[in-house]
Amino acid sequence: MVSGVCRQRIFQMSRNVTMLSKRLGIKSGLFEQQKQLDASPTAQAQLAEKSLTGTSVLESSRTFYDFMTGDSADKRAYVCNGTACECAGQQADLKARLQSELGAAEVAEMTCLGHCYAGGAFMLDGQTYDIEDLDDALSETQSEQALIPEGHATTPSILLNPCSDINSWYAPVLDAISNQSTNDLLDELIAANLRGRGGAGFPAGIKWRGCRDYDADEKYIVCNADEGDPGAFSDRYLLERHPHSVIYG
Repeated sequence: MVSGVCRQRIFQMSRNVTMLSKRLGIKSGLFEQQKQLDASPTAQAQLAEKSLTGTSVLESSRTFYDFMTGDSADKRAYVCNGTACECAGQQADLKARLQSELGAAEVAEMTCLGHCYAGGAFMLDGQTYDIEDLDDALSETQSEQALIPEGHATTPSILLNPCSDINSWYAPVLDAISNQSTNDLLDELIAANLRGRGGAGFPAGIKWRGCRDYDADEKYIVCNADEGDPGAFSDRYLLERHPHSVIYG
């Protein structure tokens, strides 16, 4: 659940980005102009100079967002197929409903809409919504609050489960440490093929064994919680509100 303060900040950020993309002298947004340009360096450089935006920003947005080019361009609706939205388990039904209402030719998918905390995001006529706002979006009765989705996943919560008692929370870990040797624990981790979820999928047991075997007086654990997707702050939310879920893994 996103707090009221966070909702207001997200809406303000979204509004600021929209205003900046339509600053004085630019009749349409940068996305609209990029879709009308070819991908040549000359055309991109001219638009960058006109909009006071770096060419790297234009190129990264053109190649990141699926609705900019190819068969997905110029659709009325886009269904997010990012990991968080897919795990919520509602995107297939959402896409089917939009296709039924708008026609299959007007609906496509895109990699990420930046609302990873919501689970069920889609874009309609240039505005991003949550699945709970589908009826309002289709009837064109949107409000400012409708643009800021909250979490509505249908799957059971895991990371958001509250840590009510610190001793019972870490009891399984403390029990394993007390009753097994370090080598046995590492062997079990490697055999279980537990892997990191940062993209590389590196085996956790091998990483932990390397840390254990390294000769040093002091050792540190570094938690990388970088938000890689535009507009997302799910990692920050988890670290601030549910740090023990992150530590426990």
